[in-house]
Amino acid sequence: MPLKYDPSRPIYIHVINKLRNTRTRELFAAMAADCLPVYAEHGVALHNCWQSAPGQGQGPETLEVWELKDFAAYTAFVAASHGDKADPRIEGHDMCVYERKSKRRRDS
Repeated sequence: MPLKYDPSRPIYIHVINKLRNTRTRELFAAMAADCLPVYAEHGVALHNCWQSAPGQGQGPETLEVWELKDFAAYTAFVAASHGDKADPRIEGHDMCVYERKSKRRRDS
């Protein structure tokens, strides 16, 4: 069966985060508090997130799989994360805000 484009199918975004440290408990707490509610408002749901096992990949790292209902939800999210009318809580198309918050704390 050949695959063909179907804009009504879900969109999945796979993200690999190379971490600067192993404080994943803080990362996951920040994602739950800061990232997930904002992304949910824009139709983006965290399908799954996990930390690579030691010795697998370039650790420490986490992997995320984000789900959007369809291509229309994806284009709406891209619009909400870029340009003059972008939601300021989403800076660019990063799938998590923890890195920026950590940098701000270090720079303060």
